[in-house]
Amino acid sequence: MRKKIIEAINIVRGRTQPIIRNAIQGRYVFVSLTDLIDMTRQWVRQWEKQYDVIVGIPRSGLLVANAIGMMLGKPVATPDMMINNIRPFYRSGRKVKTDRVILVDDSVSSGKTMRKNSDMLSRSGIDHDRGALLVKPESKQEVDIYYMETGDRRIFEWNMMHAKNCSVGFDMDGVLCEECPQHVKKSPESYADWVLNARPYLIPSYTIDVIISNRLEMFRSETEQWLDDHGVQYKKLVLWDVGWDERRGYDKNKAHNVLKYHPELFFESSWKQARRIWYETGIPTICIEKMVMLK
Repeated sequence: MRKKIIEAINIVRGRTQPIIRNAIQGRYVFVSLTDLIDMTRQWVRQWEKQYDVIVGIPRSGLLVANAIGMMLGKPVATPDMMINNIRPFYRSGRKVKTDRVILVDDSVSSGKTMRKNSDMLSRSGIDHDRGALLVKPESKQEVDIYYMETGDRRIFEWNMMHAKNCSVGFDMDGVLCEECPQHVKKSPESYADWVLNARPYLIPSYTIDVIISNRLEMFRSETEQWLDDHGVQYKKLVLWDVGWDERRGYDKNKAHNVLKYHPELFFESSWKQARRIWYETGIPTICIEKMVMLK
């Protein structure tokens, strides 16, 4: 039954396709850094109170706190700095008011982190409100104000290299390392040398389930050496087993392998290949080039 549904979806094109696929895959929420700024701007416009100090919970909460502080022209601190009255509360040598304080985080899931930091401020006699940009429905009671409710499937650009809650696949060039310069692709020798010395880019702290690349199988040893040199943890490395002059259909080959190994989430560098992967597999794909998720 599911196979027939997927086949039907592959025929569909246009605006209806993502809606149908969301029903099959479940709802994912991907928030880029650009999204975070835009959402924070909308959030502070809704605030009914004015605050003297924005206190961010390290470390992701500080992203939101700094954005709010710059938008509203307010001082920003961590809970420790607030408790110890450290200098960031001063401007040009003048002490600012600290009567109205808000403690913020990027998101609240269980509420444990918010409660811990809120209790720290309360024990020091610092009256404060609690806020978060994103909350799960069951955690709304942990904050006084929030911007939006989300489900469990949340992926944030600012911690996607550290948080893993499903099986993941990664592209190589343009994701784990820099994109390969065009002049390097002229010969196998120059390409092999580049593979060994490519600059690292996005290296996750967790184990990648499968690396799927259009690099050729003939460069496996160099690729494995590079991965080892840069501490990349992975279970499987899939390369393209064709000759140097036999490469045709890059998009098709990548999409075929993503469907074959079927990670629950894939990180792809190219916008063109990300679209092909999504259309042919239905697997949520984060395009690093545009920092958007196809879902």
